Amino acid sequence: MAAAGAGSSAAAQGGGRGREITIVSSDKHEFHLPEAVALVSGSIRTQIETFHLSSADTSITLKLLDVTATPLAMVVEYCRRKAADGGWDDRDFIGRDVGQGLLYDILYAATNLEVDGLLDLACRRVAEMIRGKPPAEIRRMFGIEEDGFTPEQRDEIRRDNSWIKM
Repeated sequence: MAAAGAGSSAAAQGGGRGREITIVSSDKHEFHLPEAVALVSGSIRTQIETFHLSSADTSITLKLLDVTATPLAMVVEYCRRKAADGGWDDRDFIGRDVGQGLLYDILYAATNLEVDGLLDLACRRVAEMIRGKPPAEIRRMFGIEEDGFTPEQRDEIRRDNSWIKM
């Protein structure tokens, strides 16, 4: 992440190397990014390096087979802000108004594109959602079926993991 953010604010604003990266979502929406913005993504950086995409290539198109436009738009906006200002305080980027479905899609997209800062934020948001809730409610929130443990087995698990605040 530091490589993408450090010294690249001119490129993030459209100046710099001038190379454009186009990311196409699974539902065919195109996002056009300056290279410095796209390189916030570890996955995109790896693809460019792995396939030895020449700096003479003025544009590169990458297609995502399983990320739709809505979460990808959030990832792109995060990358734009991070590339423009590496010291940007991103704690409020994923607000409480982001629904559970979109949050999961952002988690998936950030994982696949290796946007670590956004992944951390999304995980933190999930932790906030479940903090202080009883296990039955958490299972209901995430659609997890009953675990099948007997009350004795649950007590044993709690004893074995007493260091975890439950």
